[in-house]
Amino acid sequence: MRPSARLRVAAAAALFLGAGAWLAAQTPTPAPKGAAASDERELDAARAVVAVAVPSAGSGAAESLRFAEALAQSLAREAGATGLAAGRGDPIDYELAEPEAARGAARASGARWVFIARVSVESRRILWRAAAYDGRDGSLFGADAFSAYAGLSALPLLDASAKGVATQAAAARAAPERPVPIDYRLAFSSRDEGALVSFGLPGSEAFAAGAIAEGILEAPYLPFMPGERLV
Repeated sequence: MRPSARLRVAAAAALFLGAGAWLAAQTPTPAPKGAAASDERELDAARAVVAVAVPSAGSGAAESLRFAEALAQSLAREAGATGLAAGRGDPIDYELAEPEAARGAARASGARWVFIARVSVESRRILWRAAAYDGRDGSLFGADAFSAYAGLSALPLLDASAKGVATQAAAARAAPERPVPIDYRLAFSSRDEGALVSFGLPGSEAFAAGAIAEGILEAPYLPFMPGERLV
């Protein structure tokens, strides 16, 4: 059984906010639109590409890459088990937004489905996120995130994440209507000027959205699916 600290992505997100920042109501901002129709016709819906994203510097960079490779292998195996022809793609910039990275990986490979193994190692803990995207427009089709001690005991957990994401993606592909992520950015307001805002919970990798400036922060767009929990 996976530990109770297991986290999933959510549109109505539970937010870990520094220095008392609060979610502010705003007019929805349209999501990035993705590839052109001509690109969509060129992508092979029977193929998937798996790419890794790890920090390029730091004391844990080499170890991060080793675990990312293990997660990528699991994702390729599990994607293949759902009927996709899965191959490896070029590494993804760790700092690049995943939807944009997924669209780029799809265009580069010609595969419609993109699986991302995102891993970092900090203070002897491995933090990872496995995600599946539709490379046509960067829509999120499945995701799982977790953290554990950076040892051999983490490998079965990486396998479980990969299987869960591949299963989610397969179910989404088979659904009569394709899943639609939220189409707006989240905004935060706070009286604490300079307060840092991150999405996440203690013990899991958090997305650093930025700092409050002049009382507000509009976070970069992330394609969270309605009903899922945010890391």
